Amino acid sequence: MSLFGLFNKNNEPNLEGIEPIEAMANPTTIAAPVTGAVIERTDVERDIFSEGLLGCGCGIKPQNEVVYAPVNGTVTVEYAGSQHAIGFVSEGGAQVIVHVGIDTVAMEGKGFTYLVEQGDGVKAGQPVLAFSREAIAEAGYDDIVTVAVVNADDFERVELVQHGHVDAGQILLEITD
Repeated sequence: MSLFGLFNKNNEPNLEGIEPIEAMANPTTIAAPVTGAVIERTDVERDIFSEGLLGCGCGIKPQNEVVYAPVNGTVTVEYAGSQHAIGFVSEGGAQVIVHVGIDTVAMEGKGFTYLVEQGDGVKAGQPVLAFSREAIAEAGYDDIVTVAVVNADDFERVELVQHGHVDAGQILLEITD
């Protein structure tokens, strides 16, 4: 699917053509929710994330404008007013948050559209959120997508296994019980 033209001139999403992707998922992995360049957690320019206050994870500089479910599980958190982030609990018990942009909560939902609802069951690779990189840039924000396992302390280890470029659906993080 080409993402060219996903958003119209008013930065409202055109949801036609958004399809699921193939994703590698099991109870001990987190798949990349977007395609792009992987950024180490400590290099993300946001203290709450870089200092690990939201758990273990990383950032991805996105090349597209669709967030795909990183796990098989359930949508647990939506930010109705801003639609800039979404949370999941995986079949393996990992609580995962995917956050689009830095400080994009201030956009009050402009340029963001949920494709699922809180409580929905999802499969890894299922489209869950569409966003406009152009709208984020026009508002003066960074469009980095951050991924964090919020309850990382419940596991022996959460390890970033991708570096450099990652495609949406590839294994991004591995979890050891």
